[in-house]
Amino acid sequence: SIGDTAEFDGTELTHVGERDVYVAHYRADGAIQWGVTEGSGGTEVGASISWVENEALIVTGRFERSWTVDNTVLGSEGSTDIFIFRYDLDGELIWARTAGGPGSDAPRAVYADENGVALITGFFSDTAEFDGVKRTSNGELDAFLVRYDMFGFLVP
Repeated sequence: SIGDTAEFDGTELTHVGERDVYVAHYRADGAIQWGVTEGSGGTEVGASISWVENEALIVTGRFERSWTVDNTVLGSEGSTDIFIFRYDLDGELIWARTAGGPGSDAPRAVYADENGVALITGFFSDTAEFDGVKRTSNGELDAFLVRYDMFGFLVP
């Protein structure tokens, strides 16, 4: 997350709000290929990135206010919610998803397999919704593990 302007090998990324998420993709020779900043007037924090071999990057993190990413409005349901983005190798957003509920929800890690299926783990409180599937916490914070297919849909 950045809270000001950051520079990566001559590519300048400027924040929009308090703290924003940035994603930078480097070539094998170490030079930056592209970089993007995603954010709103609130705080967005990146948690994990996973590489889909020769195809895409999956990025996950948390956010606290509704925001617009590439003409897609991402609504916040509570204290903090979860975002999941898939970028192609040119830095274009393929899809964006959110998950969460009225409490504090946050991802911890993402792993993408060779088929582009993203496995995401983290925690939630109270209730949380993942692509229409509601979960209720059994205590203060509960762990979750969800899978999204290469098109951004929850895999049961």
